[in-house]
Amino acid sequence: MDTTKNTPVMRFLTLGGAHVAVMNAPGATSTATHTWQCLGCDQGNDYAQPRTHARQEANRHAAGCRSIPKTTD
Repeated sequence: MDTTKNTPVMRFLTLGGAHVAVMNAPGATSTATHTWQCLGCDQGNDYAQPRTHARQEANRHAAGCRSIPKTTD
């Protein structure tokens, strides 16, 4: 497992094509190791949780979010 903090370890696509990233959490504990964030609408969690929970929440969000990728403007 990648131990670099804030490094995406998996991604999901929203309905609009934006990424939802599951990342290693800063300040992780032995059981709470990951966070997730939608890179389209910025929704996510800012607390560490088990990888399986972060994955499930990120996937659930991606399945219903219609955000498109942000522009670079």
